Amino acid sequence: MRLVHDLRAVAALARDKGFRYALGAVRKVVLYRLHWWFHDRALDHRYGATTRGGVTPDQLTVTGPNRDLGIEYMPTPGWVLRRILQRLPGAPAEFVFVDVGAGKGRMLLVAAELGYKRVVGVEFARELIDIARANAAGQRRRRPDATEVEVLHEDATTFAVPDEPCVFFLYHPFDAPVLEAFVENVRRFWEHRPRPIYLVYVNPVHEAVLARAGFLHAATHRFRDGLTHALSPHTVTVYAADR
Repeated sequence: MRLVHDLRAVAALARDKGFRYALGAVRKVVLYRLHWWFHDRALDHRYGATTRGGVTPDQLTVTGPNRDLGIEYMPTPGWVLRRILQRLPGAPAEFVFVDVGAGKGRMLLVAAELGYKRVVGVEFARELIDIARANAAGQRRRRPDATEVEVLHEDATTFAVPDEPCVFFLYHPFDAPVLEAFVENVRRFWEHRPRPIYLVYVNPVHEAVLARAGFLHAATHRFRDGLTHALSPHTVTVYAADR
């Protein structure tokens, strides 16, 4: 029955948006499922976590001025993030990892395994925060040597950016106006204390916002290899701000 449902969905996409668009959607679905079966399912099982499945904003309790500018939560394949992070310069222990729009916390679990100095999730939906914190607690119980995860119930445009070198991760978490405010927030803290910053942006719908930020420069060619590009459901871009 699931196969029939999927085939009908593909046929509808091809009819409404064209064959190429439908083919791209099929590729994404196939890659997501392969990543789940060969990597992310084991991650969830290892920590008794629940990171699978998307959530739309209308299913969440969110307050604040940016409520209507959030995007559907969809977890990034952990293998993709791990591959990118392992190619960034410097040891993880020198950086704070910040997942902006942390959702259920899959990326936080991956970063904690890699030994970042601190691992911080920023999320404004209470239901997702509760899940992410429960997942992080499961990891802490089963792997006490992993970096402890902190999940903040805050707005990404106003939270206090860490003073240390940072790796920011974003999976298209919100629309352009909020992304602009978030980048401006990071810029203010960076100008106060310049330090290395890397920003990993998955499904970069509003990449132009980062391109005109002024203090960030494109660095994707340095950190994304051909295999990651081929096996990621979405485009991954990397930006850097040096001292």
